[in-house]
Amino acid sequence: MVIFVGISDLVSPDGDLGVTLSSPGGAVSPVPKWTLQKNQLMNGTSMASPNAAGCIALLVSALKSESISFTPHRIRKALEFTANDSIGIEKHAIGNGLIQTMKAYQHLIANAEFSDQDICFDVYIPSRNKARGIYLRNLEESSSIFRSDVFVNPLLQEFDLHEEKSNFELRVKLECPVDWVKHCDYLFLMHGGNSGLILQF
Repeated sequence: MVIFVGISDLVSPDGDLGVTLSSPGGAVSPVPKWTLQKNQLMNGTSMASPNAAGCIALLVSALKSESISFTPHRIRKALEFTANDSIGIEKHAIGNGLIQTMKAYQHLIANAEFSDQDICFDVYIPSRNKARGIYLRNLEESSSIFRSDVFVNPLLQEFDLHEEKSNFELRVKLECPVDWVKHCDYLFLMHGGNSGLILQF
């Protein structure tokens, strides 16, 4: 399991990326008669949401037809991992990228046997009111070395038995695409999470 510690052009107020995935947001749609036209070009999330829902429905249908078990976490990870983010749109506007349904399906098939695909992580900064990321706005924060603890908590909805929780251990390798962020190489997780991840930049 690898978690990428990402630094990008965020941003929601607490430093989170904000947008998770993108889907085509334009469509020619039928409109009410009072508009005096049969169809109209519509744009925005009202068009993108049904497109994304349809892509996910295709994935669920394909997995069921192959008798492959799945969870919402597994499907979301596949969509995020295979999304196309190289189409010339800012990261904070497109999130992980544009949904690629066939690539997500291939990813799900290739990783069907790996149980760690079902684990989702709750990551937050305790010292910043449980912010989901770090967004340094003030001069005093960005003019000197900034150091912060990060809490990582695995969400184990599928692990209901006490024995399974007590046996859960995960060694997570951490990587960052820039060299001015310092962090530990690995994070050792139990079911209750760990605050041992420290970022310094």
